[in-house]
Amino acid sequence: MTKFVIFCIAGRVILFVLQKASKFYLPLVHKEKFRGFLEELVSCDLCFGVWLYSLGAWFLDINMLYEYVYIPVASEIVTGMITSFLVWLIVEGWKGKFQIVWVNQQE
Repeated sequence: MTKFVIFCIAGRVILFVLQKASKFYLPLVHKEKFRGFLEELVSCDLCFGVWLYSLGAWFLDINMLYEYVYIPVASEIVTGMITSFLVWLIVEGWKGKFQIVWVNQQE
């Protein structure tokens, strides 16, 4: 359980850093279609998290379905999807609870 929690936290930190760094490096991609795809992918926490956590699950050999079944590629993808969704829910819940929203009076 501790390994999974550390996996979630480390993945979220990596996701955050890559999203912030991409603002400076994505304009350097010369192909317009590929750059547009990467910009959309990186801007979505849930989408980018699925790819990041799936790669992390494969690299670190983390499998949420180990008690039930193991299918070599699908298990890592499902682990990435579930982990990304859980972390996304926690982050969005945290933002919903503690984020300050300023509303300007319209004239």
